[in-house]
Amino acid sequence: MGTRWEDLRKRLVADFIHDRDNYENMNAHCDAWAAYIDGIEKDRDSWKSDRDMFVNAWCRELGTIINKTHLIDALVLTTREIVEALKFHPRAAKLMKKKKNFLVVAEDEPYFEAVYCVIRSSETLKGTWTEEDERIYKSMMGRLLIRHGQEAMGYREVKP
Repeated sequence: MGTRWEDLRKRLVADFIHDRDNYENMNAHCDAWAAYIDGIEKDRDSWKSDRDMFVNAWCRELGTIINKTHLIDALVLTTREIVEALKFHPRAAKLMKKKKNFLVVAEDEPYFEAVYCVIRSSETLKGTWTEEDERIYKSMMGRLLIRHGQEAMGYREVKP
C-alpha cells in the first residue's frame, strides 16, 4: 500500500506543480495582453493627437473655404476643389509648385487675345509650343470670335 500512496502523492504533487505553472503562465499571458492593450490605447491616443494636430493646422492654414458643419466634408470638398483647380490649369499648378510668380489674364479681359498671341509667338520661337497648346489656342480664339460677334450684335449674356 505504501507505493500506491506514494504514487498518489507524486501525482498530486505533479498536478499541483503543473497547475501552479499553468497559473503562472496564465498570469504571464494576462500581463502580456494587458501590456498589449495599453499599447493599443497609447497608439489610439497618439493617432487622435495626430488627427487633432492635422485638423487644427488645416483650419489654421486654409480657413473655412467651404462652410460645412462636418470637418471631414469640408476637408474632402476643399481638397476636391483644389484638385479640380489644379487640373483645370496644370501650368499654373506647375508654377505654384516651383513658387514662381506668374500673371493671370482672364479670357474676358480686353487684352487677353494680345497676351495670348505674344505667348504663342514666344513659345513657338523657343520650340516649346505643342500641338495641344495649338489646339487649345485655336479653340479659345474661336470662342472669342463668337463672343465678339455676339457683342457686336448687341447680345448680352444673362447670368443667373
